[in-house]
Amino acid sequence: MDIKSLVFWGIVGTAAGGGLYGAYMKFFGKAAFTSVEAMQLLNDCTILRTDTFLNYEKARPVLEKVEEKIPNIEKSDSVIAITAMFAGDKSLPSGFAASLRECVLDLQEKIKSTEESQ
Repeated sequence: MDIKSLVFWGIVGTAAGGGLYGAYMKFFGKAAFTSVEAMQLLNDCTILRTDTFLNYEKARPVLEKVEEKIPNIEKSDSVIAITAMFAGDKSLPSGFAASLRECVLDLQEKIKSTEESQ
């Protein structure tokens, strides 16, 4: 193998590997960050549900943030599930979107019942 071929295939290999790694980081890195945000929102929602003096004004910032972020959280859940599937994982991750929606619905019901009782 001559030096030109070696350099050429070295560049091709680096570009291909970098492209795959770059794509992986672009999609999976963003999905992982979004999952961390979703976990924090779920934590905030859960804490609010345990608040005995709950009202809409207390919950509004979390509810608005969930409404804003839920489309990205659903996309993130899909990316993580697809990545796990291609990696050969037997049990696919469920993600945060469904749990977050359930928590928000429970929180809204609790706010409604708390405000009706006052």
